[in-house]
Amino acid sequence: MPELGGLIRELEGSGVPVRRCYGCRKCSGGCPISDLTERPPHWVVRSVQLGRTELVRGTGVLELCTNCGTCGVRCPNGIAVGEVINALRRRFGEPGRSGVLHRGFMRQVAGRGRVHGLFLAGRYVLETGTFAEHGGLGVRLWRHGKLRLRTGTPRGAARREVAALFGSGGGEGV
Repeated sequence: MPELGGLIRELEGSGVPVRRCYGCRKCSGGCPISDLTERPPHWVVRSVQLGRTELVRGTGVLELCTNCGTCGVRCPNGIAVGEVINALRRRFGEPGRSGVLHRGFMRQVAGRGRVHGLFLAGRYVLETGTFAEHGGLGVRLWRHGKLRLRTGTPRGAARREVAALFGSGGGEGV
């Protein structure tokens, strides 16, 4: 149990109020990967609260979370579940493959103003060599409406705002 106390102190010391979670499930409702993993985000936080972090391994959460921040935005207590997941990755020594997803996500937002899920998924399986492992995942994403063949591109003021966020680099170095 001392290890758990250290994890909670580490998280709360970095501004992630894990103890405040009361299980409203708003983080899980907005999570783009929750239907792709065995357990949703609120369950991860609850596992940390109960000291059962070993249960998180093998659920797909550590591997697939992209730290998009949706969970923290939706949480009434400001718990960024992505940060909890990062702490668990460090603790278990499992970096996951989300770095590839994150870089691809940021490059697409910087270059196009939004993400094209099909291209992001394709880049992920090519860079990680996991086509055989995730072949069925693309079909499930498409069925759930998460992968579309066509997406629009922001125009006008919205496009200028995205460009201002990333500077003139167009996503280079992201």
